[in-house]
Amino acid sequence: MARYIGKVIGFLLILGGMIVGILLLCTVSSPSDRFFAFVTCSDDYNREDVAPEILKTAQEGKNGYQHILVGDSVCYMLFANSGEINDAYFPAGNTRPCTMATQYVLVKEFLESHPEAKDVYLFYSKESWESVVDVKCGYSYVVVPHMQAGTFDKLERETVAQAEEMFGPLLMNEFMANAFDRSFVVRKIVLNSLTTYHEKVLDEDLSAPFEKTENRISPLALLYFKRIVETCDAHHATLHLIHDPLADTPQKHEEVEMERKMFEEAGLYEEWKEYFDSVLYYPEELFFDGVHFQAGEELNNAVIDDIREHTGLMRDIFEK
Repeated sequence: MARYIGKVIGFLLILGGMIVGILLLCTVSSPSDRFFAFVTCSDDYNREDVAPEILKTAQEGKNGYQHILVGDSVCYMLFANSGEINDAYFPAGNTRPCTMATQYVLVKEFLESHPEAKDVYLFYSKESWESVVDVKCGYSYVVVPHMQAGTFDKLERETVAQAEEMFGPLLMNEFMANAFDRSFVVRKIVLNSLTTYHEKVLDEDLSAPFEKTENRISPLALLYFKRIVETCDAHHATLHLIHDPLADTPQKHEEVEMERKMFEEAGLYEEWKEYFDSVLYYPEELFFDGVHFQAGEELNNAVIDDIREHTGLMRDIFEK
């Protein structure tokens, strides 16, 4: 019996060592990770997150930027795919799951490293105002990019505490963030483990693709938007709140009216009512998914030009 138990323990140690070795190999070697991703059916766990690079660029003070453009994926696709923006504007759009917390850190880091900066442009829409740090997206789009950029400690203590409770201490370090970023296998293990734990152990409903505060500005978005306002005031920079362009459909018109009510309930409407004056509608066929424009530099530049004319802002954005 003792020999049998010893063999079982030995086998488990060897198996555990192999698993750890594979995971470590995946984090440092892209070819091996591709192989193990194929073997373990992890190929679908792609990761395309530009937030760490944007955060790091915001911290660099010698790139000549005077204005920053932050916002969700509509902002990212609109300005990143335009080839005409001049070098004074920093296109720092990211994606909805990054939440308003990331917009705040971007603005804070940018203004601190660019004392001559004049303007902050924030592009947003209803679903982004409802965004929270959640189980399915929060680790990938909030924790990991901030860990990699060294800005995680710039978040409010309550956000850090929420992330630590939601994802556990094992994942809350730079090593695991980098491993998650580099490896398909690690991403599959982490995301599946988080989902299983919250569903099976904590009995949470994760059937929706992401969590949001339906028809209400999330407490997180409200907190960090106020921090953005305070930061802009402290650095004598002007904050311009601009609505994402929308498809001209009844649904989108209804969303804007609901968004207006959300602002009223949050006590933001009187000060930021011009946000709703900035809404521009375009034919539905110009959007490939009802939210984002069809790819094309010409279309993006035309929309940016419309925003300039409609709002009177960013007048020099196309001047070289």
